[in-house]
Amino acid sequence: MARRRNPFVGQRANPHAAPPVINVAAPVVNLDGLKNAYGWMTFNKLAGLRLAIAWYTDSSPTGTQAALLYRDSLSAEKAAKWEKVKKVILHSEGTNLEVEATSFAERAIKLMEEIWSHKLPNWPMLADAENGNITQNDPMIQNIQSVLANLNAAYAALGMKFNMTFDSARQLLSGQILLTQKELMGLVAVAPLKVALDLAPTVAQTLASQAAANLGVNMDFKLFMSKLNETTEQVSAWAIGLAGASLGKPVAKAAAPKAAKAAAAQPGAKRPVIGPKVALTNRMTILINQPAFNAFFRSTPTNWVKGIMQNGMTVSQFRIDAKARPNAGKYAENYAIRILKRLVVAGAVTLN
Repeated sequence: MARRRNPFVGQRANPHAAPPVINVAAPVVNLDGLKNAYGWMTFNKLAGLRLAIAWYTDSSPTGTQAALLYRDSLSAEKAAKWEKVKKVILHSEGTNLEVEATSFAERAIKLMEEIWSHKLPNWPMLADAENGNITQNDPMIQNIQSVLANLNAAYAALGMKFNMTFDSARQLLSGQILLTQKELMGLVAVAPLKVALDLAPTVAQTLASQAAANLGVNMDFKLFMSKLNETTEQVSAWAIGLAGASLGKPVAKAAAPKAAKAAAAQPGAKRPVIGPKVALTNRMTILINQPAFNAFFRSTPTNWVKGIMQNGMTVSQFRIDAKARPNAGKYAENYAIRILKRLVVAGAVTLN
């Protein structure tokens, strides 16, 4: 007797049937990524070139290499050229001379253009990027350019220029101040007039140091204050000249930061010093901006830190005086340093 099929069980799969067709979407070459990489060349040419090289050589599953080589393997001639590209990139990364590193990076990109630029129309070429003929799509690059343009306009009469550095700390050079990328990304959300005024002490310090070096003398408080008055007057003149412009409106809105969960304190861990992040060393000299200094302590006139801080003293002596204060508590030094950092941020004190 034949076995009856259970009507409640589905139809059996045919073991000889062909597997279902899987449609694989062809990877797309993201040319906007290359354009944005070239955009950073306006701030630092070598950094922008290396970002472009990173775009070309991205070998992740969804990266540029996967899209460029999809169903289009390299010919023997182009494969040999690609090997040459790898060697040129190693030369660029292996030298400490920026001129050589830049030259090798340019050579590597031009070789990669010979291999792949034919694949799509309107391919962003290095020559166009160097001539400023590539339109930027990254709003952050455009916003940072706007911040720097405002600062350069505000201080042009003083011969001071602003630019960006990819290093972790700002650099004060002769006639130029390099702000960090992180700083500039934050300044995008600050009104241009406030940005210019907040940087006045830094500009004054740079100009005073330059003037002191030209005269062969040490920078003192009097020289610093004369340069500070000069910088604030220049910013005021710039603002008056642009009375119709939106100097009180930020270049762009700040992105809302995600709330971070505080880490649990570990038993026996050191108590952190709370306060603004200001790098200081014991050899630095404290220069007091008296009007701003008095304004800072106006709300707390009896604060003992005001009594021990003297113009021209070193940070080391300031620490010693804080600990030597009568009835000084266990955390007197930490508290004094915290107030010092707040004074620096407020522009009431400059560390030299």
